[in-house]
Amino acid sequence: MNRNVIIEPFSEFDSLPGIQSGNVVDMTSYIYGSPLRGKNLHDKMETAFRAASFSNEITAPSIVNVYHGSLSAQVLTKYDTLGLWLKDYYAAGGRGRPSVHVYYGYGMGAKNQSVAALKNDLISGIETVVKYIPAQYRQNIIVGEAGFPEEANGACDDGITAENRESLYKSLIQDTTLNRYVDAVLFWRLAKLNARAADGDFLGCSSQFGIMSPEKFNSSPDYWSTFEGTPLKIFETLFFRWKQH
Repeated sequence: MNRNVIIEPFSEFDSLPGIQSGNVVDMTSYIYGSPLRGKNLHDKMETAFRAASFSNEITAPSIVNVYHGSLSAQVLTKYDTLGLWLKDYYAAGGRGRPSVHVYYGYGMGAKNQSVAALKNDLISGIETVVKYIPAQYRQNIIVGEAGFPEEANGACDDGITAENRESLYKSLIQDTTLNRYVDAVLFWRLAKLNARAADGDFLGCSSQFGIMSPEKFNSSPDYWSTFEGTPLKIFETLFFRWKQH
């Protein structure tokens, strides 16, 4: 367990808003999710783990591209936000390899972008992160979340077609930049959720991120039968790489 379980101390830490007097949420201030606070809380968690004789790797807090202010520089492009948070985190003495949640196309007109443009967004995000982080972390970044929703029967207005999404994921798996800098990519949701009203009301487009069919996943005791198309290609590719090592 100490060797195989990696701890992500806080999820999407940069998205924590500030609090005004009277416990009113202040969405213009993200001081609660600042790099310095992330470093201090990471230190406390690391101390607690070591005191309990747990030697698990503890990554930096994961971030999701919601850094509204920098201690070091002005945000230049949409790709700089992740890197600037990490730059300030490590400058403050933060430890642990970076864990980033990389979303650009979703919510920004993904349906109207080409597969090449969507892929370029993800790759450019990683390439920009690399420029801001210490050399020791540049070839073992964790992408803790990535993905694009599928446009399914109009349920997701900003999703992309199943065919384009499959093409995109296959392309990402084989990309040389990702393979050079990224140690692991975790796709958001393994299985799409059934299109029940409750799911749609609460999760909206998020329910369409999964790469496996919800009908087969929920109905078949043979879960291997649900691995077809994109998920099959992903697992085949990863297994082949594992055998090579």
